[in-house]
Amino acid sequence: MVRIGWLATFVLAGFGARPGFPLDPQKAITAFVHTAWTERDGAPSDIRALAQTTDGYLWLGTSSGLFRFDGVRFARFEPRRREVFPGTRIQFMLAARDGSLWIVFRPGKLSRLRDGHVTSYSGIPLAATLVEGSDGTIIAATANGLLRFRDGVWKDAGKEWGFPGRLARHVYYDKSGTLWVFTGDRVVYLPAGESRFVDAGKTGGGGDFAQAPDGAIWLADTGRSAHTVRRPRDLSPMTEVRVGATAVLFDRNGSLWISSAGDGLRRVAYPDRIDGHAIAQYGPEAEQFSAKDGLSGDYVHCLMEDREGNIWSGTSRGLDRFRESTFTPVSVDHPDAPRGFTASKDGSLWTYGLGDAQVVRIGPQGDQKALLSQVPLYSMCEDAAGGVWTVSALSLWHWRASFQRVPLPKGAAARTFFGIACDQAGAIWLFDRGNGLLRFDHGALTRIAVQSHEDHEFGYLYVDRRGRVWLGQYDHVRHYDHGKLQDFGPSDGLPAGGIFTFFDDRAGNVWAGGDGGLSKFENGRFRVLTASHGLAARSVFGVAEDDLGYWWLASESGVLRVAPGDLDAAIGDPAYQIHYRSFNTLDGLPGKPRQVSPLPVVAKTTDGRIWFATTNGIAYANPRRIPINNVPPPVHVETVRIGGKEMTPAAGMALSHRTNDLEIDYTALSLSIPERVLFRYKLEGKDTDWHDAGSRRQAYYEGLAPKEYTFRVMACNNDGVWNEAGAAWAFSVSPAFYQTYWFEALCVSAVALLLAAAYQFRIRQIARGMNTRFDERLAERTRLAREFHDTLLQTIQGSKMVADDALKHTSDAARMRDAMERLSEWLGQAIQEGRTALSSLRSSTTERNDMAEALRRAGGECQFQRPIEFVLSVQGPSRELHPIVRDEVYRIGYEAIRNACVHSEGNLLNVELDYVEDLVLRVRDNGKGIDPELAANGKGGHFGVTGMYERASRLHGRLTISSSSGSGTQVKLVVPDSIAFRQSDPSRRIRFLKRVRHLVQR
Repeated sequence: MVRIGWLATFVLAGFGARPGFPLDPQKAITAFVHTAWTERDGAPSDIRALAQTTDGYLWLGTSSGLFRFDGVRFARFEPRRREVFPGTRIQFMLAARDGSLWIVFRPGKLSRLRDGHVTSYSGIPLAATLVEGSDGTIIAATANGLLRFRDGVWKDAGKEWGFPGRLARHVYYDKSGTLWVFTGDRVVYLPAGESRFVDAGKTGGGGDFAQAPDGAIWLADTGRSAHTVRRPRDLSPMTEVRVGATAVLFDRNGSLWISSAGDGLRRVAYPDRIDGHAIAQYGPEAEQFSAKDGLSGDYVHCLMEDREGNIWSGTSRGLDRFRESTFTPVSVDHPDAPRGFTASKDGSLWTYGLGDAQVVRIGPQGDQKALLSQVPLYSMCEDAAGGVWTVSALSLWHWRASFQRVPLPKGAAARTFFGIACDQAGAIWLFDRGNGLLRFDHGALTRIAVQSHEDHEFGYLYVDRRGRVWLGQYDHVRHYDHGKLQDFGPSDGLPAGGIFTFFDDRAGNVWAGGDGGLSKFENGRFRVLTASHGLAARSVFGVAEDDLGYWWLASESGVLRVAPGDLDAAIGDPAYQIHYRSFNTLDGLPGKPRQVSPLPVVAKTTDGRIWFATTNGIAYANPRRIPINNVPPPVHVETVRIGGKEMTPAAGMALSHRTNDLEIDYTALSLSIPERVLFRYKLEGKDTDWHDAGSRRQAYYEGLAPKEYTFRVMACNNDGVWNEAGAAWAFSVSPAFYQTYWFEALCVSAVALLLAAAYQFRIRQIARGMNTRFDERLAERTRLAREFHDTLLQTIQGSKMVADDALKHTSDAARMRDAMERLSEWLGQAIQEGRTALSSLRSSTTERNDMAEALRRAGGECQFQRPIEFVLSVQGPSRELHPIVRDEVYRIGYEAIRNACVHSEGNLLNVELDYVEDLVLRVRDNGKGIDPELAANGKGGHFGVTGMYERASRLHGRLTISSSSGSGTQVKLVVPDSIAFRQSDPSRRIRFLKRVRHLVQR
């Protein structure tokens, strides 16, 4: 063992300017927050090399391939298609300043990973290690000496520099630019600006280099130790740590880390001076951290410090990280974890608890001494003279050089003490469950107040700087102010639940903490901080104020550090938002602040440290050294999943229109506390505002419309430092053919054409309807014209001729009288013919459906004109006719009956109406018959017969007129049942079935 002394005033050149928060050299290695990842956590085993590229990723080189780690997820790296690695067993890696990663595979194969592409180099003779110069040149140690990579070409540098020998195993650049090379049995170096190597002497096996803050070069000697390398004419003794070293590393504070093959980690802190003595010493006594302390494995292959100041080690079984923490745990020799403590004026901290716990005094230098065992204590205080007082359930104890039981006055009733407090006048205040508030002074015990409620078995007793005594219980506080006793409850603003602590701030204000939170006593009542102030603490178990003015609150959710003045500002303004920082186990706190009974769980010692009692031990925070991570995390969009298929995002990527479920995976490279990394993201083109994703590292979108999008994500580290530039991924969703502009234009055109066609169709439909109505009206007018022409007009014309003849012979009275008689007869006939025409118009409208009755009336009119026998017969049950059919059939029948009545000269007229199948109408007479030409075409200038044919045609019926001189004339009309009758007529189905049966029988 050799003692080493470095100048305490040495300035750590280069390290102070680097970002991140370095590890405190005054802390033991066990005081750092250590995290181990093994195969159970998804980490690979047998990690041989570590490197962090400029994009923030941590790369792990193993014997089974290359892995990437973002602090949360391990991912095996696979080269792109048609790109391959020359092997799987990685022995060394170098992260270059241009963002590339150089990888050395066993046995000596070399590859370069840059921007996701792999380039492998052949012709490199068994490369071992690499180093990057200040100008970006890569130097490789190979079996044939030194090679230099510049402008994409490897060249032999050994001849240029006069490299001695042939084999080079390790290369290293120190801060001065000197190139160090381990050749296998000796170390040589090339000073910056020189052209020849200098021999530094023989050494053992190994060869990993590191430079100490004082400039000394250290070498890891696997077979022997980690030691310094002496230059020629250096007469100082070699400093070493006797452990089989595999790698050496100096962190930013200058502490030396050594990895070993089977002996875990060793650490020697950067020497500082306390009381004029160096506290760091190299040798076997250097701190050790191994598997029994939680290291993933004792075979440690590599070491690395990341950009945030964390120390990483790769072992045969996994990955380890050491990082700075706010809290430093302190192990105390207690049967159970301490439940309360008290700070004394000499800088000591007194810890105690219930059950079989013991009192342990932790001195200012960290020394511990057990002073009282197997005495369950409930509270402790220090008097003005520096004496420590404590109570158990039945006893009062006092300590000066040792603990002594204090006798109580004779005749005093049985006591059950649950609280104690000391005032500045030297009196001791006690809370007794059965006797209330007591005062012990110079051996005299005086009752101040009786117990107010039987259910208040416990109480927290406190004396402020003004000598006022406060007793906190459940939903109740007793206040004793120099003889005046006052009680406070919920009506006085006291929050509900138990009161666990009181605190007297610098301004002399008293605060109370408990189940209901933190409240301030002001103007005779309590004022509570509520959730509207943004304070995370629902319950407060302890309070302290550090030398910088910050408040420290122990709560059920952890420890809160509140900015100076914020609590008072929140009390005065209900809308004020409190600024605070939250700490938990991720910050080194052993557990949650413990509060099972009203014991003090927060204390401030004279050196400014704030102590906390937790469910898993005690820890302290140094308010003047709170780690702040000021490194904004690099942000990356890693992968994209579409319908479960994973792909690498590329700028301008066009996604299919079938993209319904889109998952975007992103990450941020803050490796200190990745659990506290927070994200915000927004999809430009869809989102109008940022989404707060918390710690979630995925974004999900559904049903994206075809257009261009840009996904943006930003992140902050564990201390809220945001990388607002973040990362962006631009992509587009391709439209389907039915989502294109030309298709939309085609659809618009088609719709326009359809509307135009529909419009034209409707116009034509309306026109056809109007034309049909016009045709019907014209046909009706034509019929009326025929009616009037054949009857009324001819009669009127004849009357006019008689009148004209009479006017020519006005002097012939007899002739005039004869003419007037004939004129009167003819005018009477005209009146009768007009009535007959009107009757033909009314009958179809007045008769709803009884065609037989209408025809019978028409026959009656015929009999009125001249004597003729009229016979009407009906075949089958009467059926409902369509109104139009009814009108047309009636008019045809009426015309046939009228013609027979006027022109047949017969004495018998038969009318038959048949409903059995089709509608059949027959009109027969026994008259003189009708000329076949007239029966077929009607009489010129007359419209009777012609009108009958036209009406039958409109009904799609068949009209036949047959005649002979011996049998008279027959008019027969047949109208198909599908046209003549209502479609709902059930008899139609019956007739259809009869026809089917008839066809089957045939």
